[in-house]
Amino acid sequence: MNKKINKWVLISIILAVLLVSLLVYIGVRNYKEARENERNEIFSQGVQYAVAQIMQSGADCQPVDVYIQNETMQFIDVSCLSTNK
Repeated sequence: MNKKINKWVLISIILAVLLVSLLVYIGVRNYKEARENERNEIFSQGVQYAVAQIMQSGADCQPVDVYIQNETMQFIDVSCLSTNK
């Protein structure tokens, strides 16, 4: 009888450890996924902000300089080119 109880206790402990491990795994996976989604959202907002800044700067039909590392490029609104005949 005592060995049966010990088997059930051992099985219960193993199942409890497996359950806790599973819950920890799911929690960590969800946390990492949430962080990745947050990073993607922040990146998207940064891109939107940069494009909005370029659009605002080019609203007066002046070329807008854009710098990326050691590259420089000028942007201008195409509609400004057609009005300056």
